[in-house]
Amino acid sequence: GGFKVIGAYPASVAPGSGASSPGLPQNFVFTYADSSGAADLTQVRFLFNTTTAIGKACDVTWVKSDNSIRLSDDAGDGAYTFGLASGNNYQFGNSQCTLAFNNAISPSGNNLTLTMSITFATPFIGLKNVYMEAKGTVGGDSGLQLMGEWGVRYVPVITNVAPVAGHQGQTLANVAVTGQYTHFLQGSTTANFGAGITVNGVTVTSTTSASVSITIAGNAAFGPRDVSLATGSETASISGGFNITGAY
Repeated sequence: GGFKVIGAYPASVAPGSGASSPGLPQNFVFTYADSSGAADLTQVRFLFNTTTAIGKACDVTWVKSDNSIRLSDDAGDGAYTFGLASGNNYQFGNSQCTLAFNNAISPSGNNLTLTMSITFATPFIGLKNVYMEAKGTVGGDSGLQLMGEWGVRYVPVITNVAPVAGHQGQTLANVAVTGQYTHFLQGSTTANFGAGITVNGVTVTSTTSASVSITIAGNAAFGPRDVSLATGSETASISGGFNITGAY
């Protein structure tokens, strides 16, 4: 009794929302499912575009029969560039995106994941829908389903922190922070180095570089801290950009 979902269908994309800068790679994991098991899936596909049109899009299909990853050409006329899903360090693209992958396909039970690094091109800037499709021998064709959205825009990020570590009780007068696509501004930009670290001051030397004075508490917990610099509504960050070690 009860309702049971059957057939082939797209399950999720991670991340399902957010943004990445043109020219910088972003990792995605696309998950598909089939109630008859992952082995029933014959094709899975994802598409980044404002509509389901495949011209001037990032349209990618895995085809089980030859284990190929296929990227549609700019015209969307059926032509494509391809590489073996089982290959290592494959990289190819069109005018909208460049793909990079290692052993892209992983089946498990009813699920199949497609893992891909995607670098979007500058002409592809804008908010894009993320569509996915699954086809199975028994499971049928799900058709393209809207599964998320992704922004292609210049995202402010922190690319480097130096030094990368300090010890309990230490004051570091000049921690150099380098940003990309940032707009640091003297008197406006603030810094956060996480729990147990006091920011004494921020000196901006350019829109993409700043010097931060910090003091690490004597009882601060060991381990990495995310570092972020905020300028108005803009926040640039780096995960685990600074590490606290024991006193010496």
